[in-house]
Amino acid sequence: MKTQSNIRKLFLTGSIAAVIAVPGVHSANVIWDTNAGTSGIQEAGGSFSWAPGDLKFWDGGTNVATSNDTTTDIARFGNGGTLASIATVNVTTQSINGLIFGATTTNGYTLAPSAAGQVLTIGASGITVNSGAQATTVGIGMTLADAQT
Repeated sequence: MKTQSNIRKLFLTGSIAAVIAVPGVHSANVIWDTNAGTSGIQEAGGSFSWAPGDLKFWDGGTNVATSNDTTTDIARFGNGGTLASIATVNVTTQSINGLIFGATTTNGYTLAPSAAGQVLTIGASGITVNSGAQATTVGIGMTLADAQT
């Protein structure tokens, strides 16, 4: 019986270590939604804000706030919609695992600081610009928190 008990302890310890050793397993790609009051993803040009706690991203079922850390969420801007004008997103100081700029037609996105001195910290997922993405401007101060590949 003692051997069986030791095997259980070893298995449990190994399981815990495996969970701890894999950071970012629960990361989510969340998609910018210009109108959180309407179900699904809405894309539009205009001026918007993105601050920690804002429910401005669609996770496939509901609008959520990003996690404000460099290991969890990857924020996607552009989901194949038509932007009649540039979508300017005024960003406050926060962190995100990565950014993806996806396909839009006609216009793209601008990330700008909501006030002087605002910084967006980017984690290891970095910045991706997909095929079909229109001109994108990142005009906010950025910090790269991890190695970028």
